[in-house]
Amino acid sequence: MITVIIPVYNAEATITRALDSARAADYIICVDDGSTDKSREQIKLWQHQNSKQVIYIHQDNQGAAKARNKGIIAATSDYVMFLDSDDSLAEGVIEHFKQLRQKQPAHDVYVGHIQHMKSNKLIPIKSHTYTSGSTTLSRSPELMQSIGPGAKLYRRDILSQFDEDITFCEEHAFNIKCLMNRVFVTDKVVYYYHISTGSITQSYQNGSEYIKDAIKARQRVFDLLATSQNSQELMQYYSYRMDELIVSYLIKHVLRVEHDEKFIDDVIRYIEEMRTSTYNNQSLNQIVLFVTLYGNKSERQQLEHYIKAHHFKLKNYILHHPVKGQLFILKTRIKDKIKQLRN
Repeated sequence: MITVIIPVYNAEATITRALDSARAADYIICVDDGSTDKSREQIKLWQHQNSKQVIYIHQDNQGAAKARNKGIIAATSDYVMFLDSDDSLAEGVIEHFKQLRQKQPAHDVYVGHIQHMKSNKLIPIKSHTYTSGSTTLSRSPELMQSIGPGAKLYRRDILSQFDEDITFCEEHAFNIKCLMNRVFVTDKVVYYYHISTGSITQSYQNGSEYIKDAIKARQRVFDLLATSQNSQELMQYYSYRMDELIVSYLIKHVLRVEHDEKFIDDVIRYIEEMRTSTYNNQSLNQIVLFVTLYGNKSERQQLEHYIKAHHFKLKNYILHHPVKGQLFILKTRIKDKIKQLRN
């Protein structure tokens, strides 16, 4: 049997869609993380209209990690899936995973593909490419491309707890632990990540706290990967995934909406964390590039001073060509603005 766990926070506009997509699950657990809208009423209405039992758990607002952990504790089935309340499962995914489990029983985690959905249009994620079949994290570092809990079926007795002391990347250590077990990859798209067309300002208003959380998450994942076969390659890949594809874009988005010397101090601490461990040079270059592109003069000088004081080299066109660099910054910002207007 399969349980779908849905953490819910102010999701009255999307929870019905999520529940519709999970209807075929044997059990559905909704953990309400202190919603102040009509999420609870929408869940109860859906339950009444569909004559299907939903286990509803309420908690004071404590974050998605705590909500997922409560769902894990409440689950009694052998297998568990996670679904965010603003996303949806692909049609037929529950039955697909059940059949897959029967055909390939000797696995602990079954991994499917994710597609983005924006304005009801599907957008493939080109970076999420895995070879289907039986594998391990050591053999397939690219499994870290899908480092969140979505698009996966987990055997419940291998699950640990999500990190409750951080709110950004809190799922990384949890998922790495799971992926260090026996994994089977299916080529089927099983999960739709719905992209909101709203402003990004609210999402990145806690930039400094997110960077601090990212440092903790990075350290915890590296501690786990250090015990694996092929640990250096795995760490390099995680650096690419975390530093280049997550943190650098966090920095970019924060600097596009606010400027704060404290935030750059935290970015420098993150760079120090990278340089004292395994890291990908290209990822470090991209972080510096984004600060140079989107930071103000004071923020750029702050970072340049740190780089010069620590005598490390970067392949950074802008730092070495001030005049041409300013033109490059201007062109990039204009392109970004045009892209924002189109979206």
